[in-house]
Amino acid sequence: MGEVYKARDTRLERTVALKMLPANLAADADLRKRFEREARAISALSHPNICTLYDVGSEDGREFLVMEYLEGETLAERVVHGPLEIEDVIRYGTDIADALEKAHRVGIIHRDLKPGNIVLTHTGAKLLDFGLAKWMPETEGESFLGRPHDKTMPLTTRGTLLGTIPYMSPEQLEAKEVDARTDIFAFGAILYEMATGVRAFNASSNASLIASILREDPPPPSRLRDITPRALDQIIRTCLNKNPDERFQSAHDVKLALQMVGGAGPADFFDPGKQKPWLVPTIIGALLFVAMIIGALTLLRRPQAPVRVYRFAVSPPAGSAFPSLGEGGGIALSPDGRQLVFEATTPEGRTFLWLRALDSEMAEMLETTGGGEYPFWSPDGRSIAFFADGKLKRITLPDGPAQTIADAPTGRGGAWSRKGVIVFSPASGGPLYRVPAGGGQTEPVTAVGRDTYSHRWPVFIDDERFLFVAQSQRPSERGVFAASLGSRETKRVLPMSLAVAFAPPHHLYYVRDHVLVRQRFDAGAGTVSGDAVTIADRIVFYADRAYVPITAAENGTIAYRRDGAANMRLVWHARDGRRLGAFGEVGEFEGVSISPDGSRVAFGYFDANESLNHVAIATKNGVPRRFTFARGNQYSPIWSPDGSRLAFSNDQAGVDTLAMKPLAGTSNEQPLIPPPQTSTYALSWSPQGDHILYRVQDAKTGFDVYALSVKTRASTPYLRGPSDESQAQFSPDGNWVAYTSTESGRPEVYVQPFPATGAKWQVSVAGGEQPRWRRDGKELFFLAPDRKLMSVPVAVPGAFDADAPRELFATNIPFGDLNVSQAYDASPDGERFLIAAADPATPQSPISVVAR
Repeated sequence: MGEVYKARDTRLERTVALKMLPANLAADADLRKRFEREARAISALSHPNICTLYDVGSEDGREFLVMEYLEGETLAERVVHGPLEIEDVIRYGTDIADALEKAHRVGIIHRDLKPGNIVLTHTGAKLLDFGLAKWMPETEGESFLGRPHDKTMPLTTRGTLLGTIPYMSPEQLEAKEVDARTDIFAFGAILYEMATGVRAFNASSNASLIASILREDPPPPSRLRDITPRALDQIIRTCLNKNPDERFQSAHDVKLALQMVGGAGPADFFDPGKQKPWLVPTIIGALLFVAMIIGALTLLRRPQAPVRVYRFAVSPPAGSAFPSLGEGGGIALSPDGRQLVFEATTPEGRTFLWLRALDSEMAEMLETTGGGEYPFWSPDGRSIAFFADGKLKRITLPDGPAQTIADAPTGRGGAWSRKGVIVFSPASGGPLYRVPAGGGQTEPVTAVGRDTYSHRWPVFIDDERFLFVAQSQRPSERGVFAASLGSRETKRVLPMSLAVAFAPPHHLYYVRDHVLVRQRFDAGAGTVSGDAVTIADRIVFYADRAYVPITAAENGTIAYRRDGAANMRLVWHARDGRRLGAFGEVGEFEGVSISPDGSRVAFGYFDANESLNHVAIATKNGVPRRFTFARGNQYSPIWSPDGSRLAFSNDQAGVDTLAMKPLAGTSNEQPLIPPPQTSTYALSWSPQGDHILYRVQDAKTGFDVYALSVKTRASTPYLRGPSDESQAQFSPDGNWVAYTSTESGRPEVYVQPFPATGAKWQVSVAGGEQPRWRRDGKELFFLAPDRKLMSVPVAVPGAFDADAPRELFATNIPFGDLNVSQAYDASPDGERFLIAAADPATPQSPISVVAR
C-alpha cells in the first residue's frame, strides 16, 4: 500500500527513505488509520536492528513517514543466490530475534515477517515494514503508547487473513488469535530459507500451500545441506511447530539458542537478568541428552567421513551475459563434476561456450564454439559436443577445432554414451537420432506417434538406456520416457514434459511446479520412488522448448539456474542511440512489431507463471495488454496492412503454425494454414494484404521462406536452398523482400523482387541480419555482427548497392541466431527504434552450483 522514495533531508544533510500512501489510496480512511498505526508502532521501537523512524507528516492530504535509508539488499534478494553461510545464518538470525524481542516486549506483533521485510546491511540485519503489526495490550484499557486502547476500532477484523502465506503460522491461516509465537513461526520459516536456500513450504497454489503449512513438516535443513548443525535443525523445527504451545515461547529464547549454536560467550547466556529460571537447565539437559544419543549411535555404526557441501554462484564473465532461455542458455557439468560448460554472449553479440573449473574463479572462452548452444560432455570428459550453425559439432579440450558430426537445423539436446554413440534431437520436431561420436550415418532411435510432435533432451542413464522428453497433444504420450538403443519400446517415467538431469546411480532431478526436486530413480525398472526432496524454487523454463537449466554429475554435484527468463526490457531509442524511455516490466520478449500507423506495438512475451508465450499489444501510453489467450504458445506477431488484424505463430495444435486474430470483437484465434509437419514462424504481411511470408525448417535445407496466399490459403516456396534463409520483410510497396541468408557462409542481408525473378542484391557487406524497412521505403535498417544498428539509403528502388551502410548506434541485441524473431522495429518515420534486449541495469540470475 506504500510508495517509498529515496530522498534528501536538507536540514540535517542526510539521505532518507520517504514512505507515503499512493495518491489513489490517500482518501481511504481505513488505510490512513493503518498508516498512522505503523508510524506509532515504529516510534515505540528504538533498536539497532529495526529501521528507524525520523519523522511523520502530511502534505496535500498525503501522509508520509521519514525513515532511515538502508544501504544493502533484502534477504529475499540474497537467498535468490542460494543459502547463506551458516555463520551468517546465526549472525543475522540473532539480529532478527533481538529486534523481535524488542517489539514483543512493548506489545507489538509484526505479523508479516518475511525475507522481503529484512534488509542486510554492513552493520547487520534490519527489520522493517510494520504495516500489518498488531498491538497486544498488557493491561486493560492501555496501549503501549500510553494512550487509551479503543476496542471499537481494532486494527483488523476478526477472521481477516493478513500476511504473506509461505511465512504465515497455522493460527494465522485459521484466523485465530495471534501472539508473539506467531512471529516465531515466521522466523523459523525465514531461518529455514536462510540455511537451505529454499522455502520451508512450497506448493503450486495458495490452497495447496495453506494445506502444507497446516499439515506437513518440511525436511530438516541438514537433509538438504549436510553442513547444517543439527542444533540448528532443532531450533528451526521448534519454531515451526504447528502447536504454539510447543514452540519457543519468546524471541529471547530463540536468540539465546542461536547464540549457543554460534558459540556465544557464557556471560551473555547466563545473565540472570535476561534468563527465565527454567531455561538454562532445560537447554543444557536437552543438549546433554542429544549428545548421549549421538554418542551411542556413533558406537553402533561404522564411522564415516563427513560429506562437505559447497554452494556458490557462477556469474557471466566480465562484459558478457547469459542468453535468455528462449535463445539457448544451456549448461552442463563434466562427468566427474569438476568442470562446468555454459553459454555466454560477448559484448560484440556473439555466443560462445565457456569452460570453468569449479576450483577456479575464472572461466575460459572456447574460441571454436561460436554460436554454440546446448553443450554436453563425452563420458571421459575430454570432449564437448554442441549445436551451432545448423550442425551438431564437437571439440576436443582444451583448444581443438570444431568438427561437424551431423546436420541439426535447430538442435534440442544430445547425450553421449560410453559406447561412442550420440543420441540427439536435430530439430524442434520429430524423433531422436543416433550417430557415431566421430560422425557418420544418422538413423532414428525413437519413433513419434501421430499426436506426438517432438522427442528431445536425451540423457543416458547407462551404456544402453536413456531418458528423453516427449511433447505430444495426447496426455498419455507426453512426459519423460525411458528408452534403449536396441529397442523402440519406451516407458513413461514422469508426466512432466521438461528436461531432467540424472546423477548415477539413482538420483533424478526434475522440475515440478517451478520447484527443482530430487527423487530416487531405479534405472533398471525405470521408476521413481520415495519422497521428492526440494532443492530450489523459482526455476523458470521455456515450455515451448521444454528446456530446464539443470545438470548433474556422477559425484553428486549439481548446477541450475533460477529465473533465467526475466532480464529483457522494451526500450525506445532515438536515431543517435539516446534512450527515450521504456514500457512494461522486465521479462522476455521477441517479435517486436509496430503497427503501420505507429499507434500500437505488438510483441511476444514469456509468461513465467504459465511458462508459455503469448502476444501482447501496447498503445502509445505504453500499457501492454495480453492479446492471445489460446492454449499453448503464441508469438512472432505481424500486422495486417490496415492494422486491423494480427497474424502470429501458434502451437495450439501441437506444432507451430500460422494463425490470425482481429483486434476488434471477441473472435478467437483462427488458423491460416493446416498444421504442417514442421514449425512455421510468421515474418511479414504484404502491403496489398494478399500474401504472408513465413519461415519453415527442413532437415535437409535448414530454414526456408514460404509465401502464403491469404485468399486461397495456398503456400509456395519463395526462398529455398541449401543455406538458411530467414527474417524476410516486404518493402512498403510490396515489390521487394529484404531477408537474411547464410549462402556466403555467414549471415548477410539481401534484397530481391517479389515474386522472385532470380535477381538479388547484397545489402550488408561484413555480415548482417534482421532487416527492417522505413515506412516510405527510402531506407533499410539491419543489425551488424558487432550489434550496431545500420542504415542503407534507398534512393531508387532496385539500386540497393548504391550506398554503403552507415552506422546509427550500438545496441544490446544478440547477433547470429536466425531462429530469433525481430528484436526491434522502426517507427514509420525512421526516427525512433523500439528494441527488445537484455537490460544492462537488470542483474542476471547466476548459475547456482552445489558441489561435493
